[in-house]
Amino acid sequence: MSEDQIVQIYRERFGLGEDARNDVEAMRMGNRLLVSKVDTLVYGTDVPPGMTPRKAARKAAVACISDFAAKGVRPRWALVSITAPASCTSRTHGAMAAGLADAADAYGFKVLGGDTNRGAEISITVCMMGMAKGIFPRRDAPADRPGYWKRPPSVPSRGGASPGDRVLATGPFGLSAAGLYAVSHGVAGPRGSLRAVMEPRARLNFGARAAPYLSSTMDSSDGLSTTLNEMAARSGVAIIVDCDPAAAGVAEFAAKHGLDPDDLVYHGGEEYEIVFTLRRGGINDIFSAIRDTRIPLTPIGRVEEGEGVYLERDGRTRLFDEGWKAF
Repeated sequence: MSEDQIVQIYRERFGLGEDARNDVEAMRMGNRLLVSKVDTLVYGTDVPPGMTPRKAARKAAVACISDFAAKGVRPRWALVSITAPASCTSRTHGAMAAGLADAADAYGFKVLGGDTNRGAEISITVCMMGMAKGIFPRRDAPADRPGYWKRPPSVPSRGGASPGDRVLATGPFGLSAAGLYAVSHGVAGPRGSLRAVMEPRARLNFGARAAPYLSSTMDSSDGLSTTLNEMAARSGVAIIVDCDPAAAGVAEFAAKHGLDPDDLVYHGGEEYEIVFTLRRGGINDIFSAIRDTRIPLTPIGRVEEGEGVYLERDGRTRLFDEGWKAF
């Protein structure tokens, strides 16, 4: 079964609509929203060679934080569940605790507690919570213009892009996939690729400042092709990739090792960037966020009427969703 089929089973059983499929979940509490997210890191699939337990635990937290960042919400509290073999030493547990503390200090949340269990391999489940204002997601889109809003939502959803919007991201792509290949094969990767793999960062400060002005947003951790296809489908539009979002050195690295650069850039994942759409002239609305957080934005493309995602290179080629799938 595919991941979508599995998710569909649970959504139908619990009466959840399409709005339930977002980077975070939200529940109204008075005039505010309780925003939550849960994510699990499994050593066998999510931890690259050479990553220490401390960095693995930090990565588990960053995966959750990145989804909060895409919605512009700061996480305030976390619950953590640790599953580990009985042979796991106190030193390893101490290192994982330190990694979670590193993330808490860097991103400003507090670990309230959690759970422990015994299992065949280490897994770290992090559930985060925060508070937000506004409606999530908004439901006032005109029927003839999917994704259109007269004003941006306080917490943007994956859908919301309109023809004429520009598509941008908080960073270039391909370094994480190139770095993973490098550490797995014992070769040197492009500059910055090792850090991208071992010490991923969430763009929380930028997201918290800019998200209210963005027409749609999504975290890119499952791969840029997955992100763009999901945003296009949820918005009822086509996305045309008319810029090269590859990080410096990725194309050269791919050529040297016989790799397809598009696989690294569009399908590799693990970037933890915010991919977003912005109305014409909207750059003025987020200028202070760009200036104060020193995030150099990466242009990706534009939104048009239609459906699907296309690479514009001497014509148009369909870019299908070939990002990370758990099943």
